[in-house]
Amino acid sequence: MKHSALNRSDSLIAHLVQLSGLRKRDDLLSGITQALLETIEAPKVEIFGLVHDENHQFWLPLTQVLPGQKVRFVTDPMRGDPDMMAPVESDPERHACLNRMEVVVTAPNAASDGMYVTRFPMTVAEGATLWGVAEISSVQPLSEADWLDATRLVTMYGNILDMLDYSERDALTGLWNRKPFDDLFYKTLKPTEPLETDP
Repeated sequence: MKHSALNRSDSLIAHLVQLSGLRKRDDLLSGITQALLETIEAPKVEIFGLVHDENHQFWLPLTQVLPGQKVRFVTDPMRGDPDMMAPVESDPERHACLNRMEVVVTAPNAASDGMYVTRFPMTVAEGATLWGVAEISSVQPLSEADWLDATRLVTMYGNILDMLDYSERDALTGLWNRKPFDDLFYKTLKPTEPLETDP
């Protein structure tokens, strides 16, 4: 059952407040995925990142969530498996979302399990740089209220990423400050094998 206008507004505000308090990028990515699912009451939400490799671009599946489940990280962006990346042209609708920097809707078809798929561009740098696409699956076309709330959530997420970038980088050199550099460094290290102990 869809939210009443008041409940929907309360839900949106609660998610915006939660997102604004997150400072780790993985937590933010998980938070926006969950917020889109719960606010829109969608059957599925997926987020794909845009990966640049020299003159080529690829889509990397990042997160997925279904009702009643926790957000699943499909791929760690720091350890992206090339086999999971698809050329940017492989999905025409997602590619159109990238090129036009606007919402793209696909009618139900076999590839979408008979659902509408609405793709929202995810940007940073005040909307100038697209880094990914949020895909919301739904049985019916999204309403105007759904579009508005999803746009607000995605915009808030981009604003928080902008603030994180500003606070985590040296203004003169553009290099990471110590804490985000350390976090990124340790995240890229492969987990060590557990130490064997004597019986």
